[in-house]
Amino acid sequence: MLAVVTSGTKSLLRNIFRGRAEQATVDAGIRSRERYRRAALTALSGFGSKAVTMLTNLALVPLMLGHLGDMQYGIWLTLQTMLSFLAFADFGIGNGALNAIATANAKQDRNAVNRALASAIWMLILLAILIAASLAAGWRWLPWSTLLGTTDPVLLGSISAGLAVFAAGFAATLPLSFVERLSSAFQEGAVANVARSVASLITLCATWAVASRGGGFEVVTAAMMLPSLLCWAAAWIYMFRERPWLSASIRLADAGMAIDLLRIGALFVGLQICATLGFALDNLFITANLGPGAVASYAVPHRLFSVIVVLVGIVLAPLWPAYADAKASGDEGWIRRTLFRSLGITVAVSLISAASLSLVMPWLLHLWVGDRVTTTTTLTVGLAALTVVQCIGMTLAMFWNGTSQIRLQLLLGALFVVFATPIKVNLLRSSGVQTLPLAVAGVYVVCVLVPAVILMWPRTRAAIHPGA
Repeated sequence: MLAVVTSGTKSLLRNIFRGRAEQATVDAGIRSRERYRRAALTALSGFGSKAVTMLTNLALVPLMLGHLGDMQYGIWLTLQTMLSFLAFADFGIGNGALNAIATANAKQDRNAVNRALASAIWMLILLAILIAASLAAGWRWLPWSTLLGTTDPVLLGSISAGLAVFAAGFAATLPLSFVERLSSAFQEGAVANVARSVASLITLCATWAVASRGGGFEVVTAAMMLPSLLCWAAAWIYMFRERPWLSASIRLADAGMAIDLLRIGALFVGLQICATLGFALDNLFITANLGPGAVASYAVPHRLFSVIVVLVGIVLAPLWPAYADAKASGDEGWIRRTLFRSLGITVAVSLISAASLSLVMPWLLHLWVGDRVTTTTTLTVGLAALTVVQCIGMTLAMFWNGTSQIRLQLLLGALFVVFATPIKVNLLRSSGVQTLPLAVAGVYVVCVLVPAVILMWPRTRAAIHPGA
């Protein structure tokens, strides 16, 4: 009788644990599909947002140029460019908080989510106050007439007021735009993409209304800044309504969490600096070594290839928080499968796209700029190769960001910059721009991609063949 009971108990326990394992497998499968679904939704909305932004920017060019004139339009364009510095102005706090919130959310630790949110947002508010105070203190000492090249008091007053509006908007954007990182951490990047699209459309309408009524530079600047601020505020309202438990109360701000965010943020800033030095300053290198007249022959075809990088980046970006979620959930299999799939798809898409663009590049250039810019086979092939390796690099970057391997990225990025910079200078002096992109692509492969494979392969092989 005891043997029967014991056997029945073992069978019952075995069925219970098997049922739990099967349920865990089902839950993991559901969560895996949900990560892909959210990433796809974010990517699709990202394409829509990018299209709306590009179209509105194109529509704004003749409108603003006709209304403002050359000088004020140049200042307006410069202010638009300065908005890109927001990526550096937050000292990487936003990127660090994205990982912290995504990890805590995956573990369903609402307290940790709120501590990371409160710590990040109050640090950003403090930074915004410091920026605004610094600009306000130094405002009166700037030689406006010299900087702007005019002594017209009315024009000086309008432009300086516009710059003041921009400074205030820039400072306010710092904490308000953090909702973009927050929505990404929850794998709801579509929220930020919709907000950005609506802001672009409102900006176009507001700018048209201001121009039609003859508004001054300060009003035009307000029309450029206010829609984004309002749409970011609306996104915050949406996030808090969807998650009533969310709180950014200052009482939840944690000194230890703040220090961790600053430490991780510093690594992200280092990465951004490496990316800027490695890829974004080529036009400056060409100008310094060959003169400004040589820039167009490189920059114009490069801009066409950069479209591929941007579009691939839109698809890859949602994988960052998805990797963080999978890591916090212990779903190593999902991470491995997604990494291999994304690498395979990225290589195929970037190769086909870059090769196709290379074939039609002379025709596209003639259609776009006429005969003012021409290209060579060497330059085109080099730009295609650089495009492919950049896309592969982005794929790895999303994996490294989501799995918190920031130091490895920074080490490889710094190695790339150290070797690429002198090679660029020597090549430009010896052979011009023709071999520049191919050489940069080669350096990137040697300094980043090859070490990445060497460092990642043992762990990947162990995961695929546990007994090896």
